[in-house]
Amino acid sequence: MFKILATLKDKLSHINAKTWHYQATLLIFGKKAEGKACTYYWFKLPLSLIVLLIVAIIAVFFLSIRGLIILLAWFFGYRFRGEFLDMDNGVTSSWSYTDYKERKNGSSYKIAPWELLIFPFAVWLVWLLAIVHPNIGITILIGLGVLTAVTILIYFFTASLKFPLVVQARNNVKAAWDRVCPTLVIENKEEVEREMNIKVNKVFR
Repeated sequence: MFKILATLKDKLSHINAKTWHYQATLLIFGKKAEGKACTYYWFKLPLSLIVLLIVAIIAVFFLSIRGLIILLAWFFGYRFRGEFLDMDNGVTSSWSYTDYKERKNGSSYKIAPWELLIFPFAVWLVWLLAIVHPNIGITILIGLGVLTAVTILIYFFTASLKFPLVVQARNNVKAAWDRVCPTLVIENKEEVEREMNIKVNKVFR
């Protein structure tokens, strides 16, 4: 039984860089795709597949998202310089937009669209939380207090990690983890990285 488990562990800890799952993980994590076999199968690979699925969904709605980004930029005071249907005009680059509160012709305006909504939104929020739903307002205040307290506790906890006893305990756990979970061995890694670099260079030429 233990021999079978040892053989399986050794097999799973050796993967070919040309496999689809490693290339998917490499695409998302880059050099960090390497490491322990456990984290590769339990965390990196599933997360990479989820991210790629999300990217595929986003690609389907790319034009809608592009328009939404341009609209949001306008709302916060930045006007898009390029053409909406021209894919060469990126919507996530600062050079694609005018300066804050500036028109395309270079003139400026005093109030951005989002600034017009600050006061009525604040009044509505206070009225909603203080008068209409006071229980929700109290809950939010308590939540903010708890969040502040947790933040302070995390700060003191991270500071305590430097104590000698804590450091020794962490080293013991790491040694046990290294014995249980082997390091991932990637075969043909250099060849695949070379091919990917060639593809990336062709795209950005």
